[in-house]
Amino acid sequence: MNNRIYNCLRAEPLSPSNKCLITFALLLFAQISVAQDTTKLIEIEVTAIRQSTSFQKTIKIDSIDLANQSNRNLGELLANHTTIFIKNYGNGALGTTSFRGGSANQTAILWEGLNIKNSMLGQTDLSLLPLALFNSVQIDYGGGSALWGSDAMGGSIHLSGSNKQLKQGLSLITQLGSSSLNAMNAFTGFSYAAKKLSTETKIYLNQNKNQFKYIDTNLSKEPITIKHAAYNNFGFMQNVNYAIHPNHQIKLSLWFNSFDRQLPNFSQTFKSKQYQYDRNTKLITQHHYFKSRIAANTKLAYFGDVLNYIDSIAGIYSYSRVENLVIDHENKFQINKRSRFQSGFNLSGSKAITKNYEDSERLLRMGLYMMYSYNWLDNLTTSAVIRYEVTNLTKIPVTGNLNLSYQLTKRCFLKLNAANVFRQPSLNELFWLPGGNRNLLPENGNVFDGEIRYQKNHSNLAFDISLAAYHKIINNWILWLPGPNGNPSPKNIQQVFSRGTETSTKLTYQLKSLKVGMQFLTHYCLSTITKQDQDYTNSLNKQLIYTPRYTGNFNLFVQFKSASLQMNNQYVGYRFTSSDNSGWLNPYYVSSIRLNYQFILGKESNVNLFAASQNLFNSNYHIVENRPMPLRYFEFGLSINYYKPKTNIKS
Repeated sequence: MNNRIYNCLRAEPLSPSNKCLITFALLLFAQISVAQDTTKLIEIEVTAIRQSTSFQKTIKIDSIDLANQSNRNLGELLANHTTIFIKNYGNGALGTTSFRGGSANQTAILWEGLNIKNSMLGQTDLSLLPLALFNSVQIDYGGGSALWGSDAMGGSIHLSGSNKQLKQGLSLITQLGSSSLNAMNAFTGFSYAAKKLSTETKIYLNQNKNQFKYIDTNLSKEPITIKHAAYNNFGFMQNVNYAIHPNHQIKLSLWFNSFDRQLPNFSQTFKSKQYQYDRNTKLITQHHYFKSRIAANTKLAYFGDVLNYIDSIAGIYSYSRVENLVIDHENKFQINKRSRFQSGFNLSGSKAITKNYEDSERLLRMGLYMMYSYNWLDNLTTSAVIRYEVTNLTKIPVTGNLNLSYQLTKRCFLKLNAANVFRQPSLNELFWLPGGNRNLLPENGNVFDGEIRYQKNHSNLAFDISLAAYHKIINNWILWLPGPNGNPSPKNIQQVFSRGTETSTKLTYQLKSLKVGMQFLTHYCLSTITKQDQDYTNSLNKQLIYTPRYTGNFNLFVQFKSASLQMNNQYVGYRFTSSDNSGWLNPYYVSSIRLNYQFILGKESNVNLFAASQNLFNSNYHIVENRPMPLRYFEFGLSINYYKPKTNIKS
């Protein structure tokens, strides 16, 4: 068994026996955790101290939408329910964000308040983040580097795998699904909660031969079935909360993920032999203290990412491992009824091992932030944040935020945010051989954004309308350019100016057993290069590649008694594929529809059946050049939910 676990950590493909062993061990651990609790004390709830939601535009994904897309990944959710453009390389392939005209490296993705990016790549692959794990997904728009550190230039995405509202007792959920792509997915989760202890276990498995059809218009109008694109995803998450004292709580979160995939080549004459194996291990321990007007939270974390890329035809066997250790501490002090002070520090060390570096490289960082907020009137609150950060590799500018939240009327709200932002260069950008550039400067700039929002409930009708605008200038933008002997090398060569508007309209109507809802999202983004150091390119004042100017989403939800229907519609405009804007991809419109029917088994138990069609109207489209997306395919499945209230158990 030890050898099998060792193989998992070395990013070798998991065999069925390996998966069974890990699953059995996790189930045993969860059962032991459940059996130990016999005492009633307080409700478990470890909460975050850093919260920018009152000063920035924020979207929290509805729990129904999370449940309905639990068999999908984070990128697919964001594409359907936000204005963030997801650069998707294909079904089951790499997915990254383009947040308000930024690059994939300029979005902070945080799990339990800590950035989980791969320090070598400088970004997070959204296909590695299955939605079944998360009870909460929240998006903060606008610059937030002073609070969250590097990468939060266009916005930040906050993930939580623990449920803060667990019912006391035992809860079980099992989901099974299949699709016409020759796929099978399974998820099981169970939780137990008492007043002193709560524990949650989640296990997921996704095996997909990914045999989707696409059309290559250069060859024929007949659909072609993709080859060598299968992927397998397996993992688990364990959360344990324990109240050691009415004012002290501890929390443990463990997450292991294994993702094996074949990388297709869409040439009909060349047979691909490319593979990628990812192994991700994340562990966070937290201690939360609160009393009267004081709260403190301390986190110790380990993040380990292994990536193994193989191309047997080209003779490439690339193995890389990066490990991160993090200490994070934050305090909140309520000075009086109107004013509040927060502070915190973050210490982190990253170590990367790969044959593509001259030696194992380390990035050491220390950051300190302070925040003061004041409620001038009952309807006006302002805040100021400042952050000082140092590293052993680059010089980080001092960053800060100024925020204002104003309640114009009983139902109308205004938020304004001004921020300095930065991004630390990734380890690959600094040390990759050949081509790494040790002299890179951090990307940095200024962001201004605001939102006005109106909400009203009238009889059976509720509506929520918002308009947001932003203005962002980023200096020292890093691009990989052709270097000596044709090897690309990253350089600080550009200044990019991004500006745009976002609208959101949400209406909900309910009459007895009928509930109807709709949401309409739009985004206009102009992201252009205003300065550059390249004399031989014609990219000045041109739109950034793979940054659509127009995107829109229209989502419709209808529920009657135990049946519900949800339809998602997404429009994405032209994306330029060359820096001089001479090449582009055509706009695309894609829809999906899902039908659910719920059978009530008891007071707290039910069975939910669903059927869905992805790409309902059979659109032939590419999000990334030469990476076709699937034509229409179908999904089916069921979920079983069971709950048993807690009874007194004597040890």
